[in-house]
Amino acid sequence: MIPLNIVLLLGGHIFNELREGKISEIKEIADLLRRLLREGNRIVVVAGGGLLAREYISISEKLGATKAVQDIIGIEATRLNAMVLISALFDISYPYVPSSYEEAVKGLDSKGLVIMGGIAPAQSTDAVAAIMAELIRADILVKASEKGGVYERDPKEDPNARKYDRMTYDELERIILEKKFLPGKYDLLDHLALLVLKRSNIPLAIVPPDAESIERALKGEVIGTLVRF
Repeated sequence: MIPLNIVLLLGGHIFNELREGKISEIKEIADLLRRLLREGNRIVVVAGGGLLAREYISISEKLGATKAVQDIIGIEATRLNAMVLISALFDISYPYVPSSYEEAVKGLDSKGLVIMGGIAPAQSTDAVAAIMAELIRADILVKASEKGGVYERDPKEDPNARKYDRMTYDELERIILEKKFLPGKYDLLDHLALLVLKRSNIPLAIVPPDAESIERALKGEVIGTLVRF
């Protein structure tokens, strides 16, 4: 495989099992990142917040927190998840969770692998991943999420919902504009992320949340849904 500039967005679902002491999925992803780095790829990983973020956002909302404060709490959850993944790759990755885009780029330049979470309120990890993809001129952004693709309807509500193998950014935008934009609830891809990817013509692969699917997508297979012009 020709070395790539890769942004990998790990949905919070991947980190949920850590709360039960299950580490196999994260370990497999860490092993994949080691292989990718050895092959000469440059990789930015953005961690989602998952249940940890949603639970603390919900608590803060009940306590009267503003949406901005809820966002900040969600950001801290994503940073904690990022630090857990860094702990599995401490010998080869940038050893800190970047607090800015500038730090993330410098970390990538120094180590070839940087793992981060959220950056600013009102900006999801989807948007962070898209902005990083634009900054480093990524060849692809891979989003590993629970749904594992784009469906015409929510597959949890309709098991017969059709999955799109390929689609354009305009088609994806029509679906996204129907979604709500709330802290910790960016289900498919938030609109800002889509606009950033669209303006820079960066391919997006939405895949199941496992190392094998991520690797196959990076090799050019259409796993889940591939979005491009």
